[in-house]
Amino acid sequence: MAQIIAERHPDAASDVPSVVRAFQEWIAEVELDEPTWEAVRCMEDLKNTLTARQADVTVALHREQAEKDAARGFVLPSHTDRVVAAQLGLARRRSPVQAGRLLRIAHLTVAAEPVREAMRTGELNEEQAGIIRRETDGLTPEDRDRVIEKVADTLGRTSDRHLSDDVRTAAHRVDPELAARRAEAARADRHVSLRSARDGMAHLSAFLPAVEGRACLEALRKGANAAKRQPRPEKGPDRTPRQWMADLLVHRVSGRDPVTEPVDVHVNLVVPIDSLISGNEPGYLPGYGPIPAGEVRELLSQREDGVDVRRLFVHPGSGQLVGMESKSRFFRGLLAQFVQWRDRRCRTPWCGAPIKEIDHITAHAKGGATSADNAEGDCQWCNLVKEHPAWHVTGHAREVLVSSGGLQATTRPPLVNEPSQAWSPLEEYLLDLEWRWALRRASGKDDP
Repeated sequence: MAQIIAERHPDAASDVPSVVRAFQEWIAEVELDEPTWEAVRCMEDLKNTLTARQADVTVALHREQAEKDAARGFVLPSHTDRVVAAQLGLARRRSPVQAGRLLRIAHLTVAAEPVREAMRTGELNEEQAGIIRRETDGLTPEDRDRVIEKVADTLGRTSDRHLSDDVRTAAHRVDPELAARRAEAARADRHVSLRSARDGMAHLSAFLPAVEGRACLEALRKGANAAKRQPRPEKGPDRTPRQWMADLLVHRVSGRDPVTEPVDVHVNLVVPIDSLISGNEPGYLPGYGPIPAGEVRELLSQREDGVDVRRLFVHPGSGQLVGMESKSRFFRGLLAQFVQWRDRRCRTPWCGAPIKEIDHITAHAKGGATSADNAEGDCQWCNLVKEHPAWHVTGHAREVLVSSGGLQATTRPPLVNEPSQAWSPLEEYLLDLEWRWALRRASGKDDP
């Protein structure tokens, strides 16, 4: 193996990336005479070993960045942590928030020798190391090591659920007061969230104290059983117990039956500028994601009035929303909504978090215009990262380039419809003028 690497990359002995690339090429090309489960296990162990080495490099880079920031006057560790997490996200193709979690796991792996050794030998994977980090969060390094010592014999030899229970139990015994404080903080963080699912569905989640969550589930189950025993209307659909529980939840929260009482609809309808009727193009629901065209039509057909429809026009050639500009230095009103609808999610590579801020790509202080072409949607985390001198964002709305730590990545806004034909820049410019003129007519202003 060493000979093969030396032949392919003569300088690999002193160049870690070259060693890894050479091994990557070799493992991708090697012929497997007979597939075995032992080979699968060996590859899994190899992944864990590489993850341990990856943690070593990550922590070393974090310390190096901290020294640079201290030299330039960045005294808050959170500034360094944020940009290093973003750099790690670029390197591992993860969102900055996910990378922040991986950064904390890397520090645990390096600091806790039993964890590092179990991962280095391939027995422990990164997710299990993450469980240990999560359950020991807040402990002093000494108490953390005591907890890990108690479960060291089970590392790589038990299920994720058992590992979580064992580490949590040990942590509660080592520092019961911290356990009580963590429980109090978790109760203060109770909330409800929504995330998209497949086929036009969504997951509505509630983060609640365990007893309250169980009580809610039992109440829904009892209510569903009671409702199922009631006489069913002649035209009413038959529902399963799980459907009854879901419908009962909607009824108790919103006051309406989702089967017999349709929801009020607010629709942002995206259509090509040369076609106001598009029978097959999917819709897009801000805060959720794409929904099938049939689902859009069904929503619109549920009520004869009370449906608020805003049409957003796109270039038929590029599939992108038509732009607009503002003389203000801030993104407000329709321009801000426009960027949110265009970008849909945070523009930082591999982030995808909900948009919280609309910001200039080229800073206003550097002459950047307050326009759709110089705007990008950011989550709060990524918007703060841009303030760090080691993080660079350039380009325009059609392609944003992010560079940091010797890595680069680009992002483009999603196409809101399939391009129907190729349009020249001049034709797109004329469409822009036509669209602006239509807006002025609709607002009662004189023709431009």
